[in-house]
Amino acid sequence: MNTQVCSMCSPYPMYQTPKMFPYGGMGESYDLIMKVRPLIDYALKEAEYKSVKHAITEASLIAYLMGMGYSMQRAHQMVESMEINESFQQM
Repeated sequence: MNTQVCSMCSPYPMYQTPKMFPYGGMGESYDLIMKVRPLIDYALKEAEYKSVKHAITEASLIAYLMGMGYSMQRAHQMVESMEINESFQQM
């Protein structure tokens, strides 16, 4: 049985060659970055006053909610309401 795979063929045919810009052209990638840039800036400022772990957790939760369709402001309100004594509940 010949198991050799040619250099042009993927050993995993279900996978496609990744695109250079998975969200479309460079313009769409730039737009995506610009949508989260204020959130990144917020997290960096938040890290100055609280722990880096807290800031990253908060920014990640906000970004997740933005991906679900909430505005940044609404997502921020929702995440802030999850905090108890300025920290997130440990799981």
